[in-house]
Amino acid sequence: NREHLSYLAEAEIPSVIYSVFGEMAIGEFRIRINNRKLLKGLLEGFAVPEAGASAVLRSLDKIEKEEPARICAELEREGMPAAESRRLYQLVATGRTSAETLAALEGLGIDNAQYRQGRKELTDVVGAIRQFGVPDASFAIDLSVVRGLDYYTGTIYETTLVNAPELGSICSGGRYDDLASTFTETRLPGVGISIGLTRLFSRLKEAGLLHAPLRSPAEVLVTTLDPRYLDRYLALASELRRSGVNTEVYLETAKLKNQLAYANRKHFRIALIAGETEFARNSVQVKNLATGSAADHPLADAARAVQDILKN
Repeated sequence: NREHLSYLAEAEIPSVIYSVFGEMAIGEFRIRINNRKLLKGLLEGFAVPEAGASAVLRSLDKIEKEEPARICAELEREGMPAAESRRLYQLVATGRTSAETLAALEGLGIDNAQYRQGRKELTDVVGAIRQFGVPDASFAIDLSVVRGLDYYTGTIYETTLVNAPELGSICSGGRYDDLASTFTETRLPGVGISIGLTRLFSRLKEAGLLHAPLRSPAEVLVTTLDPRYLDRYLALASELRRSGVNTEVYLETAKLKNQLAYANRKHFRIALIAGETEFARNSVQVKNLATGSAADHPLADAARAVQDILKN
């Protein structure tokens, strides 16, 4: 049913985040979740005027960055009594386990439709996230996660690095039930996340958490001694790739010694070397970079010669 989306889709998203960032090996991370219905019901329970709800949410979204007194002052400017602003701040800012947060929410005594539905959705999603195999150490309910975009209607997500919180959220998103209404009359609920790769990678590199691999994913470097034979170098590389060998062609103009230095620096295992003399004989030199040994082979036999070296 394209007009209905199970809460299980919201629970599956953290399992995707957990898998992606686990494989990236960038350190311990925490997937922080909340629910927009719960937030709206919470504000209703604290008697926040509807006209001030968006401003209050924006203030709560800054809890990790600004002093408590400043946040509470902003809440008071939106019409909340001082005592209630401090109580709301304390509720949202206090770190708890998911179980503790759900217990705290149950004990607030708030009873409106938005709050009841949001609390149930959050409870169900937390249980399903565990069933998807995400450990409690990697996710938690966090009431300070607000996501200021109003099109979110259910679960919302932010992912942070435990040892580099200054990077902020590295992966965010949420559920939206009516985002497509501008373009179609069909109701198309969805849920998703996004990663700003350029921003993320540059900041991970600055923080010393991202390192370029020491070796190239390719095993073979085809050197280019003479630009007149570019078509033959490319054809040689294509033949190797068709035989299942990861191959790179050196595409810049450089002396052979510099190309071989590049091959050694990137830990290629084999370099193929051919110039006017070799091509005149329809041959290519296959150089084992680990041993330094080299031998000429017919071009038609180059792939087999390479595979023999790689097997050994």
